[in-house]
Amino acid sequence: MSRQAALATMLALGAALWLMFGDAPRAGGVARWAAASLFVAGFGWYVYIRIALWLHRNR
Repeated sequence: MSRQAALATMLALGAALWLMFGDAPRAGGVARWAAASLFVAGFGWYVYIRIALWLHRNR
């Protein structure tokens, strides 16, 4: 995983966690769902990249 991809993933996950447990619960349901979606997308992207790298190394 490139450093840029890792940084983007960590920023997305961090922003999602901050939204989920920071200001979003007070902001309402839409912000909470947006944060949860961002977290799932970021985590899914991270898992996808890790699996792709693992498969590439073990060819």
